[in-house]
Amino acid sequence: MSWNASIKHFSCPGMRASTIACGWVSASSSVIALNLSNFLFFGTLHGINFSLLPNLDTVKFRNNTLYRNIPPSITSLSKLTVLDLNNNLLSGNIPPSLGRVTSLRLLDLAGNSFSGSIPGSIGSLQNLMFLYLQENMISGSIPSEIGNLNSLQDLFLQPNSLTGSIPGTIGNMTSLAKLWFQ
Repeated sequence: MSWNASIKHFSCPGMRASTIACGWVSASSSVIALNLSNFLFFGTLHGINFSLLPNLDTVKFRNNTLYRNIPPSITSLSKLTVLDLNNNLLSGNIPPSLGRVTSLRLLDLAGNSFSGSIPGSIGSLQNLMFLYLQENMISGSIPSEIGNLNSLQDLFLQPNSLTGSIPGTIGNMTSLAKLWFQ
C-alpha cells in the first residue's frame, strides 16, 4: 500500500490481516486518528513507533488479538485523547507512564490480561472522563489518587481481584455518574 500524506484518519473496516505490518506509519506525522478495531490483528504493538506520529489524538485497536504489554512509545503521544485497547490479550502491568498522557479523555483497557495494581499515576489524568479496566486480572487496592479524577464520569473496575476498602477520595469525583466494582 502506498501512503497518501494528506490522510488524517486511518481506518480499515472489513480488511483482515494476520499480523501487524505498519511500515507505512513512519511515512507521515499528519495522522490524527488510527482506528484498526475489529481487524483480526495477531501480534504486538511494539512494531509501531508511536513517537513518529506526534499528532495522534485517537488510537483504537479494540477487538483484535494483540498480546504483550503496552509499548513505552505510546506515552510520547502528548495529544492523545482516546486510547482504546479493549478486548485483546495484552498483559503485564498497566504502565505508570500512562499518567504522563494528561490529554487522555478515554482509557479503555478492559477485556485483557493486565495484572498488578492500578498505578497511582492514573490520578494525574485530570482530563480523563472514562476509565474502563474491567475484565482483567488487576489486584491490590484502588489507589487514593483516583480521587483526583474530577472529570471522570465512568469508572468500571469489575471483575478483577481488587482488595481493601474503597478510598474515601472517590467522594471528590464530582462528575462520576457510573461506578462499577465487583
